[in-house]
Amino acid sequence: MPASIEEQRELLRAFYRAKERLNRLLPPQPLPLFEEEWAALDPDQVTAALREALAAWETYLKSLQ
Repeated sequence: MPASIEEQRELLRAFYRAKERLNRLLPPQPLPLFEEEWAALDPDQVTAALREALAAWETYLKSLQ
C-alpha cells in the first residue's frame, strides 16, 4: 500500500534537499574553466552526498508502492 500523499511529499523533499547538497559540492561546468575547483573536490564527501541523494530517492520510490 502506498504511503500517504503527505509522507510521499516529505520523502520527495528529502531527496531534493540531498540533491541540492550534492549540487553545492560540485563546481559548474565546463571542466577546463573550473579545473582548480574540480581538483579541490573531496571525493569521499561527493560520494557521501551522492549516496544520500540516491537513498532518499529510493525511499521515495518505495513509498509509492
